[in-house]
Amino acid sequence: QIDATKYTRHQPEGGFTGFNAVVGEDEQYQTVQAAIDAAPQDATPYYILVKKGVYEGHVQIDRPNVHLTGQNKQNTIITDSKKAADGSVDNTSTINVTADNVSFDNLTIRNTAGNVGQALALYTKGDRIAVTSCNVEGYQDTYRTGKKGQRHLVRNTKISGRTDFIYNDGEVFFDSDTLHIVEGGGYIIAPAHITPSYGYVFRNAVITSASAGMQTYLGRPWGDTPKAAFINTRLAEGVSIYPAGWVDMGGLPIQMAEYNTVDAQGNAVDLSQRKTSFTADGKTATSKAVLGGVESDSYTLDNVLRGQDSWDADWQAFILPAPAISVTDATVSWADRTGFATSYLVSVDGVASVTTNTSMANPAGKTVFVRAISAYGVLSEEASSANP
Repeated sequence: QIDATKYTRHQPEGGFTGFNAVVGEDEQYQTVQAAIDAAPQDATPYYILVKKGVYEGHVQIDRPNVHLTGQNKQNTIITDSKKAADGSVDNTSTINVTADNVSFDNLTIRNTAGNVGQALALYTKGDRIAVTSCNVEGYQDTYRTGKKGQRHLVRNTKISGRTDFIYNDGEVFFDSDTLHIVEGGGYIIAPAHITPSYGYVFRNAVITSASAGMQTYLGRPWGDTPKAAFINTRLAEGVSIYPAGWVDMGGLPIQMAEYNTVDAQGNAVDLSQRKTSFTADGKTATSKAVLGGVESDSYTLDNVLRGQDSWDADWQAFILPAPAISVTDATVSWADRTGFATSYLVSVDGVASVTTNTSMANPAGKTVFVRAISAYGVLSEEASSANP
């Protein structure tokens, strides 16, 4: 539920007033890269709507304040099939970000190279990165996060892979995400933090699998002095974690720990055999494996991400609830339940348009899908006239 008083205080000056560019087969821009290249080089917010379709090829975002919004993550797909061995992790990532204040919403970002070694779907080398309601898909090294001190919020997003499919550095808060195992026996994370404050924090994650009987490690320390915390993690039916939870790699972790990991029935998972001693390059370090309740409470989004510039990440990436929708005779009407919608994304027969109207004639009785758009350009949950 939205605390209206608090949400009012967290609205940006000006805020979202419409998309600056639209990408689609019949739009001004037919490729995502062309729309990005038209963005200003300064810090002016630049909102890009990507209409449904499959967009193939590498995308480079080197301009700040670019915000990519897909029509729907199920049918708006940015994909490539390069592996790092073909060049570098930068120029072979499906999307490579080297700027600050960049966001992604309601997109599928995919690398289809498969089991060929490093093959990134997304590399976000910037500060104040927000990923909401997306699918990020690959096999090995699917999502590479940023450098030391760079902050990312990843919310309501499904990240898929097998080997080290979330890795690298940065202060990253994963909020209510799905971590999807495409093949058993792998590792979810491979952090390589350099003296982090919080490192990787996963809160309310669900770990799912492509088939029953999948077993995985939570991860392994890729390098340096990584830090990670899994808090309130739920394992879906058919998924289990190896008892040790972690294995050695090239780093000596500050912490690889959990709190309140449960199975599909809500029963506590036994953490007593979790690994606490790590060896790399002939050296050994001890890591805490289990957090206490009070300690886990300190791993809040604000504590992890606010920083000295008071980044308002939680509210920037806030997902409004679906609008209330109703059907009367040949008219479909909708209403924002919160009072904080700036406009609406309306889709009929897969064709999307942005409007400030709250109703439309629908004599043919087609299914109408409506999403509210927040002051930060983030799409709400979806309402359908088929289920008013």
